[in-house]
Amino acid sequence: MASPRDIILEVAKKGGFPMPLKELQIEALLCVIEKRDIMAILPTGYGKSLIYQLAPLILKDYYNLQKSVCIVLTPLNSIMQDQIIALQKIGVQACCVDYNCQGGQALFDDDGDEGGAKSDGDVILTVPMSDIADGKFTLVYSHPEALLSTDTGKSLIQNLENKKIISCIAVDEAHMILEWGQQFRQDFSRIGSDLLARFTNIPVLVFTATASPDAQKKTCASLQLKTPKIIAMNPDRPNIKYIKTERPSSSNTQDHLDEILTPMAEQLIKEKHQYQLTIMYTDTYVISYVYAFFEKKMGDLQYVGDAVPENRLFAQYHQTYTEKMKRHIVKELCKENSKIRLIFATVALGMGLNAPNIRTVIHYKPPTSIEKYFQETGRAGRDGLPSTAVMYYNNTDIRRNRPGIERQMIQYCKNSSKCMRLLMLECFGYSKSENIDNNLCCSICDKNLQTTVD
Repeated sequence: MASPRDIILEVAKKGGFPMPLKELQIEALLCVIEKRDIMAILPTGYGKSLIYQLAPLILKDYYNLQKSVCIVLTPLNSIMQDQIIALQKIGVQACCVDYNCQGGQALFDDDGDEGGAKSDGDVILTVPMSDIADGKFTLVYSHPEALLSTDTGKSLIQNLENKKIISCIAVDEAHMILEWGQQFRQDFSRIGSDLLARFTNIPVLVFTATASPDAQKKTCASLQLKTPKIIAMNPDRPNIKYIKTERPSSSNTQDHLDEILTPMAEQLIKEKHQYQLTIMYTDTYVISYVYAFFEKKMGDLQYVGDAVPENRLFAQYHQTYTEKMKRHIVKELCKENSKIRLIFATVALGMGLNAPNIRTVIHYKPPTSIEKYFQETGRAGRDGLPSTAVMYYNNTDIRRNRPGIERQMIQYCKNSSKCMRLLMLECFGYSKSENIDNNLCCSICDKNLQTTVD
């Protein structure tokens, strides 16, 4: 019999998955074969999803299973949809169940011959719940709520359990368990007790881009993982330079916004589709202001070609947008030559965004934790090219009674002498890479270098 490593490589190659596999991907999949729980803490863009996409195929081959299903729990529709389309392209049967578990959907690119309804260029096929229960789909994506808080979802899990065809369960974006599980989407805190506890003989695969040692312990405990293997690497992103600037008090927000937005608008008018792709994260009320500012400042020059919304150089993205609009924006940003060059967004834009050439991420107000900030800035420079993360903050943003604000985030903003990169990495138990050029590291290192020269 071939070795486990050889089987992993052969299944990946035959399946049309991206090759070669990275060493930590292989290490994780070797644990899957051993039916050992894993928690993979790997940087944005490393290829975490490839691990759980391959897992049921490898388990089927290694253990000669007739059917092998992986349940993938993930918090966002966009993650499910993009991955299902990619899997269908290489012939892997994948589907998702909707939030209320009223039905299943499979998605295809519209260049195929499949029938079905179309949504923003994709073909959507309705999937009978009976087909999912029969194990006809290798990967079944779902929100936790669909499986834990609906009668249909509970019945689906019971049927799959009775037929013994669930070979593994994956929990993607696992940092949401601690961020959301107590107040916002409480079913995230029930994944361990109400679902995973029922499947004690199959591996559970948990994924996130960042997790402090304390967050690792709490997440593993919440999910009731059994002696999990922690697979991690230094999350440092040497190609990202970190810059922070104290902004005026909140009463002067509009004046300050005008000050920083004016050169951005002028540069966008001049460079158009050559403008470096930029995300500006901020609150909804600020988005409304900056969007109106750009419309007024740019006039007809906001379009490339005909004056239609699809040709606008900038866009806004927030929770109240329709799913169709959100999906259009995400798909456009992921194109190599996106028409959208600047987007004003809440943190609703982020998880599952596979846009490799974002050059700048701006925060006009810091998140409440270092983990959130590192996750969000990590959307810059996924292609490895030099990129920038800029943060504007004031004392109101980092007041101690701000809901959810963590001490480390306050210290990060107030810090005036220590390398910003190192300060963040120490929160995760790491140091910065040795090959970092201090000229390209952070604004504190810039200041320290200048002091040394003077």
